[in-house]
Amino acid sequence: RVRPGCRVRDQPLVSVLILELEGVGLLVIVGDAGIEGGPGPGGGVGDWPGVGALARLSSALRTPREARLASENIGRQRAELTAALRGEALAQEYLARAAAERWPFSSAISAALEGRVLGAPREAVLAAVTYAALAGILSAAMKLLRLGQNASQLLLTEMLREAPALIAAAEQVPADEIGWFNPWLDIAAARHETADTRMFIS
Repeated sequence: RVRPGCRVRDQPLVSVLILELEGVGLLVIVGDAGIEGGPGPGGGVGDWPGVGALARLSSALRTPREARLASENIGRQRAELTAALRGEALAQEYLARAAAERWPFSSAISAALEGRVLGAPREAVLAAVTYAALAGILSAAMKLLRLGQNASQLLLTEMLREAPALIAAAEQVPADEIGWFNPWLDIAAARHETADTRMFIS
């Protein structure tokens, strides 16, 4: 679940979004009018409609309702916190456009936004996304299996050795090929939403 989810969904989304956010123009406020400025802080060729399309794609790729809502809630909180802590125009404008155009939030979108606001290299942001995905799965596994902390750390270290290859592969995925489909996982997640007994929120 983690490897395809990272390699062809979350990591490529973050990678492409960072490039899009490098080149977006920021609104220059003149009186009550908003005038689109020139190239963004990175001088790239990104655009806000592209960011919006990727936001909708990120939401659509999480098929089960609860997984999608959890990602949206986390993404919204992280984006709002980034804007509040840093006061960057890029984060504030993203929130304004997301509200005006009703873009769905997601953790992948916010990871890219945080990376751009902090000026972090793209590879560093992708490494953080990989670590979060692996650590999350292992944390859940410790509740389900006889897996102690030492064994969990050994597995995490072993899987992180593959991170550079995962990141390199993700950077080569074009925007129109982002995504993967695992019907068994989606069905299991959907059934989990209505299970009588649950160990996880989503």
